[in-house]
Amino acid sequence: MITAEKCRELAAEYKKISQLSGQSSDRVFLMRNIARTLTGLAGQLARLSIASRGEQASDGTRCIDQASQLPGRDGA
Repeated sequence: MITAEKCRELAAEYKKISQLSGQSSDRVFLMRNIARTLTGLAGQLARLSIASRGEQASDGTRCIDQASQLPGRDGA
């Protein structure tokens, strides 16, 4: 299964490739779009990992505590 870290690596690679000269604007657009999508997927996978660990906790509060530590999340 692909990991959040691998998605971040791929996103960085696609972004870097999109910045190379001599590419069509369509190709640059698509490469940047793929990079953004992979970045979003990385965030989703990170949240899924936290939720999965939280489900294994005995009282369920661990998931809420960890989710509140994610950027842009209030834990709700």
